[in-house]
Amino acid sequence: MSKDTATAQTIDRPALSALGVLTLVWGYNWVMMKVALRYAAPFTFAYSRTLGGSLCLLAVLFLSGRGFRPRCFWRVLLLGLLQTTLFIGFTTLALVHGGAGKSAVLVYTMPFWVILLAPFALKERIRGTQWFAVALAFAGLLLILSPWRQAPGLVSGLLALAAGLFWALSVLVAKKIPLSNAWDLLSLTAWQMLLGAVPLVAIAVIFPGRGTDWTPAYIGALAYNIVPANALAWLLWLFVVGRLPASVSGLGSLATRWWVCWLPGCNWGNAHNPGKPPACCWYCWHWLRSACHCAGVAEITGTGNAAGYNARMCLLVFAWKTHPDYPLVFAGNRDELHARPAQPAGFWQDAPQVLGGRDLEAGGTWLGVSVSGRFAVVTNYREGPAPQKAPRSRGELTAQFLRSDTAPENYIREVARRAQEYGAFSLIIGDPGTLWYFSNRAAAPPRAIPAGLHGLSNHLLDTPWPKVARSMTRLEALLARADPVGEALFGLLADRTPAPAGALPDTGIGAERERLLSSPFVLHPVYGTRCSSVIRMHKDDNLHFTERRFDSGGQPLETRHFRIVGGPQ
Repeated sequence: MSKDTATAQTIDRPALSALGVLTLVWGYNWVMMKVALRYAAPFTFAYSRTLGGSLCLLAVLFLSGRGFRPRCFWRVLLLGLLQTTLFIGFTTLALVHGGAGKSAVLVYTMPFWVILLAPFALKERIRGTQWFAVALAFAGLLLILSPWRQAPGLVSGLLALAAGLFWALSVLVAKKIPLSNAWDLLSLTAWQMLLGAVPLVAIAVIFPGRGTDWTPAYIGALAYNIVPANALAWLLWLFVVGRLPASVSGLGSLATRWWVCWLPGCNWGNAHNPGKPPACCWYCWHWLRSACHCAGVAEITGTGNAAGYNARMCLLVFAWKTHPDYPLVFAGNRDELHARPAQPAGFWQDAPQVLGGRDLEAGGTWLGVSVSGRFAVVTNYREGPAPQKAPRSRGELTAQFLRSDTAPENYIREVARRAQEYGAFSLIIGDPGTLWYFSNRAAAPPRAIPAGLHGLSNHLLDTPWPKVARSMTRLEALLARADPVGEALFGLLADRTPAPAGALPDTGIGAERERLLSSPFVLHPVYGTRCSSVIRMHKDDNLHFTERRFDSGGQPLETRHFRIVGGPQ
């Protein structure tokens, strides 16, 4: 089932733009930090920059009139300790004991740690040749550190490595904190910085070090650290982490390392060594390939098969008024980028009558029901590798219907009048008495769906693509039972067998991707089946809704059961 989006890229442009800004801001900040540490004790500078940045963001939050208290306090506290206290603390110590260039390279080993930890924390698994890429990156890391030489910068290097590890742990924690909108992001950034600054203040009081020289150079460096390098940059970073896979989120740091190595005043060691920056570039390139392989984002390196996944693929089959006890029996798979944030099925806080999952980027849903017995699902229509972006989100089509009390026929005819405002879609809506269908890629107007077995993927209703036809055949066999139980329907959706080469459709994305997407359950580390849903509406107006979610490796994460008693009110 399709999420509400019309984008044509596997990684969205806003997130990539944010990474670009971070590359410039954080790259130059290594020069600013080195300057600031000439005039202030390490932890005095560390708490000054973080405390100042958090107070700036909290002021914006307060003046906006939005909710001021942090959500998920203990997770935010943990994030603050990792991302602010430990990361910034160890980074500052690394700069005290070594050059900015080498420290930056080793601190920005964060993607390496994310890649190693993601299989345990996020179940983003490393497969096959990806281990070779990780090993290659580890070899580059050893060359940079060169512990066998007992170089004087070894302590600085180990401190920087520890900072990178703590940063990676903070990425994994941030992925677990739900964000509904930009204000949630602002609150998270501000509070994690404030809570993380408290231990830095305590350390500075216990170990005061030398006094602060309030020179113009220090004031300028501190101001740069407070506003663009902390308040703005961490806000952008958490935005990126929320939009991209954990392993991909680290890609911006690779460009930052290259930028740092070449900046004036950002020496590799304490003296400029023209031979080191090229080594840094070599090291960063292998890091880039490693992270790309682990994330499956082949368009970055020009290898692999992940580029071009633009459609929100789906499969749904349903029986309408064919079973003596169940007027509607529905089974469907929602396929989507694993990185795209979404809420699992549940009743919506801002619309308690609506039950369904929810896209956290645009606020709509791919599938939902209401306590009054209304039903809505939207899919996309596959149009080659690069469909044009539309001004409105397809997920609002279902969400608006579920919120309203407009008759299905009237609603879908209104949708048909403004269909050009959305990307290519197929929409099915209804209530206990009627089901209606419309696609803005069909020549026909909206029509009532007749009783019978029906199927839909990324074309028009009842187009006999192999996975649609196969799933409809299995559904028909299940309906022969007195009670089509949910587990049997989930078994139908779990089929991972691709279609034969001769039976594949041709939608302009190439035979290899057609085959990958031809199985009812799509398995891929970047894009695949995120959840399976089963809905059974009984003739006594009781409705059963079950959703099963999966990780990027196709392993079940959670099954949620809901029952709406009494149907229409």
